[in-house]
Amino acid sequence: MSRKLSPRPLSAKPSPPDIVTYRYEGEMVYVPPAQNHQDAIRLARSEFGEPLRHVFDRQISFSVNSVVHHETRSVRISPLSWPTVMSTLSRYEIIDVIVQPCIDVDCPPEYPVTQDEKSDLKSSVYLEPPSPKSSRRSLSRSPSPDHDGTVETSKTRSWFGKLKP
Repeated sequence: MSRKLSPRPLSAKPSPPDIVTYRYEGEMVYVPPAQNHQDAIRLARSEFGEPLRHVFDRQISFSVNSVVHHETRSVRISPLSWPTVMSTLSRYEIIDVIVQPCIDVDCPPEYPVTQDEKSDLKSSVYLEPPSPKSSRRSLSRSPSPDHDGTVETSKTRSWFGKLKP
């Protein structure tokens, strides 16, 4: 007795998977699919432990492999598209956990120095900072107080530097 399969109605949505696979640095683990991106980050941290413990949430992203124009490519899952993408995955499908590099905005970027620039830095073309002895030359223009704390005002200098009584 042969059984005829009837086609699935077009309005029926595929059911979301009950289990997926997270992969991080070659290690894989079966997990229930997270409801949202933030839950996925928490789940990845709980499953992979120490390597993700001190990583900022914004550095953790997820991707799936997809065939695009006959070529397999990694496609990142954005936080807003998480529920939609999860509903289309197959059971046991692999979701890659990726740690993006931390961008430190407090420091200026470092650029490679060429050999010519290194020799320029060693040459005496650049000014040297002033020595501590030369910084004593800058004297204060305000009168200094006497030992008793009062300012001496009885003697003043004239325009040409002679003392006037």
